[in-house]
Amino acid sequence: IENEYNIGDYVKLITDTDENRRIITAIKVLPNVGSLLYELSCGTELSSHYDFEIQPVEIYSKKY
Repeated sequence: IENEYNIGDYVKLITDTDENRRIITAIKVLPNVGSLLYELSCGTELSSHYDFEIQPVEIYSKKY
């Protein structure tokens, strides 16, 4: 299984209208389905998402 993102990458959820920046803090392997879950941290909140739910964020974007 090849990962599209790495721990420490900044991403955003494609469904988040506020476009909050999140950082990847863990990558979980799901061997039974052959895919990965990315654990994202936004402040004190943690959530897990598939790669098709997230997209990269420029670290030096004017919004941040």
